[in-house]
Amino acid sequence: MSLSKFCEFIADHVVHQVSGFPQISDDIVNRAKSVSLRFKSMSSLINKEYAHLKWEKRIQEEANAVPVSVIQDMMDTKPAVEAIRYLTQSYNTWPTEKMFVAIRDLLLARLEIENCQRPGPLESVTLEEFNQAKKVDGKIVMNVARHKTSKTGPAPITMSENTYTNLKAYVRQVRPHFATEEEEALFVTREGNAFPSGTIGRRISTWWKRATGRDITSTQLQKVGSSETMDEDLQTQIAVQTLMTHRRTTAEDHYQILNKTRQAVKGHTALAKKLGLKDTAPTVFEEDSQSQEEPSEFQSPSKHGFTEDQLNDIDILFAEKISTNAPDHVRGT
Repeated sequence: MSLSKFCEFIADHVVHQVSGFPQISDDIVNRAKSVSLRFKSMSSLINKEYAHLKWEKRIQEEANAVPVSVIQDMMDTKPAVEAIRYLTQSYNTWPTEKMFVAIRDLLLARLEIENCQRPGPLESVTLEEFNQAKKVDGKIVMNVARHKTSKTGPAPITMSENTYTNLKAYVRQVRPHFATEEEEALFVTREGNAFPSGTIGRRISTWWKRATGRDITSTQLQKVGSSETMDEDLQTQIAVQTLMTHRRTTAEDHYQILNKTRQAVKGHTALAKKLGLKDTAPTVFEEDSQSQEEPSEFQSPSKHGFTEDQLNDIDILFAEKISTNAPDHVRGT
């Protein structure tokens, strides 16, 4: 489509003799027009040939999805507890750089998961937009004008009242000690300036890595939010997608493979019932049944593995015997 529009752009500028546009021969213009009409069918063929690659990627993303339990335990993690403590201390103590970063990054991670939006709105939200936040039905909403899909309207960064108190404390007690005087961005770097475009997502990923030990991206958080709410009624789904500032078609295409999976299971059950299909006999190997048994007190270490120190000891004591397959005798103590 981009190539097609580019060819149309060239033809249009030549026909209307736009000032400053390069001289292009009629032959090339006519060829551009002709090729433009063919791009749609060419694109369809390419999409058909490589569509499976897109779904292979999506299936892998689904397999690597973040468990909801990880998100539920967010505020119990060490970085979260530490940041909340720093917020309380900020009323009576000049915040250090360590306190500032801990508080800021928790707020970024918290607002991200409460909204499951792209990081862009958090990069561009301003102090003025914070000051204009409104309370609606027990929630606080900051409308951010500048973001990736601004043409659909402002991004509504929404938060609980408790999160708002955290953010207000950051604005009043922490941010003034680090932000430069003229900086309007709500979230700033250690140098006191707005985050460069496309970098705030890394701060969020870094926070989750420190808190959980897992590599979690903003995209994964978006997928969790969309997938976990797809069983809700249509109006609720639309409300979630509005909060996330993306189209319903985007949600269905990118984030709801699990929905197709559940539908397939439901269809399989209905089909088997209608056909009166008897189930097949299970195939169980001996090692399968053994693996399901409770481990005994004297289970072989090979079942659970040795520590690094144990492996070193074994190598020192028995390396020669192991390499020569020589018999060994161990006396009890």
